[in-house]
Amino acid sequence: MGTTQKLNNRLRRVFNLTMVFIFTLGLLLSVDLIANSKPPASPKSKPKPAKPAIEKCITSVAKTHPPGLSSSLILERGDTCYTQGDKTSAVKWYSLAKPAFKKTSSIPEPIYESDRLSPGGKVFWREYERYKDTDLVSAQLIPLLNLVNKDPNFVPGYLSLVNLYRKHPGGCEKYAGSKLCADQPQTPAEVLESVAAQFPADPELAKMRVELLVDEDNYLEASIAARQFALFQTGHPEAEKFGQLADQYLKRYRSKFRQEMIIKGIFGCTTGILTNQVNGCALGMMLIEGESNFGQKVAEGFKQKLTLVDDPVVVEYVKGIADKMLPFSGRTDFNYEFYVVSDNAMNAFALPGGKIFINTGAILHSKSEAELAGLIGHEIAHAVFSHGYQRIANQTLAMGLSQIIPFGDLIFTLTGASFSRSNEKEADILGTRLITTTGYAADGLRNLMETMVKLESKNLSSSNIFANWLRTHPASSDRVKYLEELIVKNGYDRYAFEGVKQHRAIQQRLTGKN
Repeated sequence: MGTTQKLNNRLRRVFNLTMVFIFTLGLLLSVDLIANSKPPASPKSKPKPAKPAIEKCITSVAKTHPPGLSSSLILERGDTCYTQGDKTSAVKWYSLAKPAFKKTSSIPEPIYESDRLSPGGKVFWREYERYKDTDLVSAQLIPLLNLVNKDPNFVPGYLSLVNLYRKHPGGCEKYAGSKLCADQPQTPAEVLESVAAQFPADPELAKMRVELLVDEDNYLEASIAARQFALFQTGHPEAEKFGQLADQYLKRYRSKFRQEMIIKGIFGCTTGILTNQVNGCALGMMLIEGESNFGQKVAEGFKQKLTLVDDPVVVEYVKGIADKMLPFSGRTDFNYEFYVVSDNAMNAFALPGGKIFINTGAILHSKSEAELAGLIGHEIAHAVFSHGYQRIANQTLAMGLSQIIPFGDLIFTLTGASFSRSNEKEADILGTRLITTTGYAADGLRNLMETMVKLESKNLSSSNIFANWLRTHPASSDRVKYLEELIVKNGYDRYAFEGVKQHRAIQQRLTGKN
């Protein structure tokens, strides 16, 4: 038993020593593994993705043109400061790329008090007032004609001349002689057309113009005239009243047009999508449906003939610019639609009801978002003032229902080729107001027009790129000067957002140079 006990004790010691050795070895290996291994990354320790670099507004602006910077890059720096709220630095940058306008003749300030007339003007006014309540037409007309020549900014003189012409129509040469009447407007409409353009903010002139058009049953023209005042003089106390008159006379025009079409037998007509030609009967039927429906049907015909850009980024870019201006356009009865046409010609056009097409050439050859906005605003204005609808409706009333109209002739009437100077000026004024109201640089349209003037001076009117624009939207130095005067007179901000970088990205997308 003693020997066995000794053997068991010896085995127990060997076993214990072995277990201690194994435990120690395992402990040492664990420590080594821990020391040479990385702990598992916790959610908080994950590296954060790097933030994109944010362009900073460079507030230090060189007094002279920064070397190596193009006008486009200078404007882009201005945009960076403008979007970050540093208007002071933005203006400094914008000013480097946009020199002050050349001195131009200012738009005349209207005067209403006779004591502000020139000495000669006072004599003519007293002479007129001496005979204004008599039947002596010559004694009234001659001093009035001399007065408006002597003091062309005296508004009461024009109002009196219009009233005299209304009482004695067609009597200028009879009562004043051909020499004095040769260079003068000789009808009430001619007088108001000229003077209303000079003094668009005068409510009495605007009222008289509307009244005259209503007296002649020209309800659509009366509606347009009233809407002009409402949109051009948004802050005037009577602006809302003029807007109501515009809607009222537009409804009256539609009713009158419908009656005349019924008399012509219009309801025997059928309509459809316009393709190659349309007869007067079908055209009249479509016009009865109103501007929006008419424009929609014409637009369907255009879309079949044009190659439209289907890139949603480009289309949304154009639409996004327009959407900023539409709340201020004055026409909420339209379903506005915007299309981009794959055409390198520098052109754009508006169909009735706010269906507006912008060529890729207009995007590619404009230098900034503000310039493109000016063009889009100009086309919106054509739709707002019913310019195309007015012309095609008047043409339809004048022709027989069986007359066939080629689609090309319809395009000519609707898309600007037949617009008058006054139509274009109205669109320029509202287009400039729209871009100013929505925060774009006020000279966007003016700068686009200046590009057109340079092309005219280089005799590039035959160029495929610009021929269509120059034919349908004549750009002249007089037009640029007028826009400059308009901007200065109204205190519009030239040094607001240009939108160069985004515009360049869209241009690169169109050309595939991303």
